[in-house]
Amino acid sequence: MSFNLFNLTISNISININQDIISQIIYLIVVLIVGPGIIKHGITSLLNKEVKIELLITIATFGAFLLGDGGEGATLMILFFLAEYLETYALDRSKRSLSKLVKLSPDIATVKRKIGNSGINDKFEEVEVNVKDLSIGDTVIVKPGDKIPIDGSIIKGITSVDQSSITGESLAVTKREGDEVYASTINEDGYIEIKVTKKSNETIFSKIIDLIKESEDKKAKIDLFIDKFARYYTPTVIVLAMLVAIIPTLIFKQPLNEWVYRALVLLVISCPCAIAISTPVSIVSAITAGTKNGIIIKGGEYIEALAEIKAVMFDKTGTLTEGKLEISKINTLNNFKENEMIEIACSLENQSKHPIAKAFNEYQKNNNINSFKVENFKSIAGKGLKGEINQKTYYVGKKRTF
Repeated sequence: MSFNLFNLTISNISININQDIISQIIYLIVVLIVGPGIIKHGITSLLNKEVKIELLITIATFGAFLLGDGGEGATLMILFFLAEYLETYALDRSKRSLSKLVKLSPDIATVKRKIGNSGINDKFEEVEVNVKDLSIGDTVIVKPGDKIPIDGSIIKGITSVDQSSITGESLAVTKREGDEVYASTINEDGYIEIKVTKKSNETIFSKIIDLIKESEDKKAKIDLFIDKFARYYTPTVIVLAMLVAIIPTLIFKQPLNEWVYRALVLLVISCPCAIAISTPVSIVSAITAGTKNGIIIKGGEYIEALAEIKAVMFDKTGTLTEGKLEISKINTLNNFKENEMIEIACSLENQSKHPIAKAFNEYQKNNNINSFKVENFKSIAGKGLKGEINQKTYYVGKKRTF
């Protein structure tokens, strides 16, 4: 009976040893999958006479395996790899957001150029050119519904311009001769000719793009502190671990293997994974999320400053509101009935694509307002609409239209 029990005990020990070896092999495979880049970076930094956190992670992982606890080493590598991956992913998302932003501005512009020698009856042609090839003084043609490709001033025409991509204002702004217009804004309803005043890399929109790119490189104070902290912390921990292994052995004649073990334990527990990797990921993610939602953040230090905000003042339409126009009240004049007036207004607005027209269309739909047939319809850029209903001429527009 005792012989059988002895055999059973030996078998259990053998099974436990085999399971432990298999576990260590699995942990080693995990490190070999996620760790090559980290290990390479750590060794390269050492060869360049720099001691970075990747080196500490590498030594600590190696030490964990020597201690027979490969799980700890594999966990260190996975956590650091995951943080690096998240930071890279956040940066890629930021780049994609920038790409979408860049696409808001057209690449091609229609330029008006003179044909032949100058004379009394000059003839012009319309030529499509790349926006980057535009020169200051060129005349660019922008038709209704097109995006304005470059910053400049209007030299011919009047229109309404949607400047929400630059100013955030949801309402179109009336622009006439002499007024400035900006790249990426939308010409709503009028034909205009623009004299180019800035090159493509000097426009307000291009400066916004550059600002977002720069914001990713501007580190928050906490981020700078972490970098400085890691620069001194990593070599300090490595030196301290070496001293823990050497001093008790040489001076106090303690067992070498015991104090090497303790030095390795110190290295493993000293890895500052969370503090070193959480800050950059958080900052880049915040800037990316802001860009995606139309909020431009100049850098990490400004995200940090948000924690100290106690009150916020808003002055832009569409910030606290949806920027969506609605008809809330109707005032009648000259013995017009309310229903009659709104029917005429909705009939004219049905012919327009102006943002204000959407409010009338929505009101008509929700209140079952009748509409009339409109003849000789005309959109008066920057002023309003004109049309004939039952052989009578009606106008809808601003005060000065009348």
